[in-house]
Amino acid sequence: MIIATHGIVASQIQSFVGLLDLYPSAAAAYSLRKLRSAYTGSAIRVRRSSDNTEQDIGFVNNALDTSSLTSFCGSGNGFVTTWYDQSGNARNATQTTAANQPQIVSSGSVINENTKPCIQFDNTNDFMNTNSFSTLSNASYFIVSKLNIGSGFNDYSYIFSTEGSSAPVQCYRDWETDRKSTRLNSSHRL
Repeated sequence: MIIATHGIVASQIQSFVGLLDLYPSAAAAYSLRKLRSAYTGSAIRVRRSSDNTEQDIGFVNNALDTSSLTSFCGSGNGFVTTWYDQSGNARNATQTTAANQPQIVSSGSVINENTKPCIQFDNTNDFMNTNSFSTLSNASYFIVSKLNIGSGFNDYSYIFSTEGSSAPVQCYRDWETDRKSTRLNSSHRL
């Protein structure tokens, strides 16, 4: 039996299919949008500036729950302490040092790029630790970011790093020399 609601036939409604449903072999996957239909975890863990309390922020309709995010941060700032891995491999990206945490809320407003929530790295010292990548012998990194040239250059602004491992891997690109590497520099929004 097919039930129609508001002129839409139930059999015509498509369920959500995420990128990881189509390409399930990722070693790790980070996004402020849901990437796997079966993923039930949070997107990020955020520290608010007013009292340094932290809270997990999940998804609503497969996108970051910005209402919960702004409600939690109030009129202050919000910083990402954990970016949860949606691949199922538990390779969460973390940053425990407050001064090195990228920002997601500024003065009570979610930081956006093209109307979508984004994480902003400060071009000075913000990065996320991903120590679990030190065990990968072969890997490709695909990162979508916006370089804010007007904020100046800093050759050593990390987005991801495996600090502390015997063979550090850092995601970056040296935009001045066009040297391909695994570290992104300057001010980024993801």
